Amino acid sequence: MVLPFILACNRATYAEETGSGASCLLNALTGGPRTVTFSAWSWQLVLRGKRGAEFRRWAVDGFGLRDGHCAAAWRSHIARGLLPERI
Repeated sequence: MVLPFILACNRATYAEETGSGASCLLNALTGGPRTVTFSAWSWQLVLRGKRGAEFRRWAVDGFGLRDGHCAAAWRSHIARGLLPERI
């Protein structure tokens, strides 16, 4: 049953996980890997020099998130082994 789990969780953690899941879904819907957040994949695309990637990064960083959010998300994914270090 999910309800006891939700009640036992820290609400901020639950909200962060829900946001992360939504970000992974958005990333999958836009052609990225389903296990990577939209932010981290946006930075990966910038590093690869993909067309439109800089706008995508700018939109995420400017959408009320802190400047450098995409790069920080990418580094976090690298540290957890969710993305290859090589580009």
